[in-house]
Amino acid sequence: VVDVEHVKNVELTASESNICKGEDVALATNYPYTEGIVWESKGENESQFSKVDEGVSEIVVSPSDNTTYRVSAISKLGCEEKGSEQEIEVTQPVGLSVEDVSICEGDAAHLEAVTERAYDRIEWKIEGDSSVNKVGSFVDITPESTISYNVAAYNGVCKEVVSGMVTVVPVPR
Repeated sequence: VVDVEHVKNVELTASESNICKGEDVALATNYPYTEGIVWESKGENESQFSKVDEGVSEIVVSPSDNTTYRVSAISKLGCEEKGSEQEIEVTQPVGLSVEDVSICEGDAAHLEAVTERAYDRIEWKIEGDSSVNKVGSFVDITPESTISYNVAAYNGVCKEVVSGMVTVVPVPR
């Protein structure tokens, strides 16, 4: 009896193809012979693939830069199966920061969001202020007492949120 094995494609599926730096992505294959599976990766500045894992049908990765992942397999009879690849694009967060501010009672506070990279939108949520249309890189407010605020910056893939405080110092009477 001669066993003839037909070469199969080893399919790769990814939970996401574009992630924010620091997020995870699950990579999976439905190849039936788990023991023969080999996972490899190649970063955008690397010339060769290197082994990430083997013998498992799913891996969870968190690349810091654009990375191509490849899954391949060796069958039970030792035949090399056709592998497949998937590039995971990694978007860097905007690098958002704000500063705490102190003002005298009755004065206005100028709050500014500083970013290291381009952004699509910045939204402000000010404690005690129910309006939802505070957008842009800065806002001016005149709080009656010390408040906290949150700022969210979006760049199409990443959402970054930071907090700040406005301390209101009472004017001596």
